[in-house]
Amino acid sequence: MCMEAKKHSKVVELWLTRDETNDQQFLESLKPLYRQYQAQNYMVAVFYSGEEDLYQQTRDLLLYNRRRAAEKEVQQQRQQAMVLKNGGGSAAASPVNVWNYFVGHFEGRHDLLKWNHGMDGLYSGSKERNISLT
Repeated sequence: MCMEAKKHSKVVELWLTRDETNDQQFLESLKPLYRQYQAQNYMVAVFYSGEEDLYQQTRDLLLYNRRRAAEKEVQQQRQQAMVLKNGGGSAAASPVNVWNYFVGHFEGRHDLLKWNHGMDGLYSGSKERNISLT
C-alpha cells in the first residue's frame, strides 16, 4: 500500500495492490485509518489496482471526453443559431438582428439610409447599401 496525505487539499490517497484489494482482512484493518483522517476533515480516497490495461482505459477515457466536449460545443452552436434565428435572447443586440429590426420599422428608404449613415462608426462598410423595402 502507498499512502499520500495532501495537507493543502485535505486529501489522503491510499493506493492498494491487487493482493491488498482482494484481502478482506486487510480492507477491514483500514477502517480505523479512515475514521482518523475523517475526524481531521480529510477526504480519504482509495485507489484499487485493476485488472484492465491502464493505457487502453486511459486512451478510451480521453477519447470519450474529447468526443463529449465536441458534442457540447456543437450543441451550444446550435442553440446560439436558434437564438439568432428567432431574434431573441442576448443575441438580439447583434448587428444583423439590429439591422433587421430597423429595416422592419422604418417607413421609407430615406429614413433607413439616414439611420444607416449614423451607424458608420460602429459597423464598417454600412454607408452605402442597396436596400429594397418593397
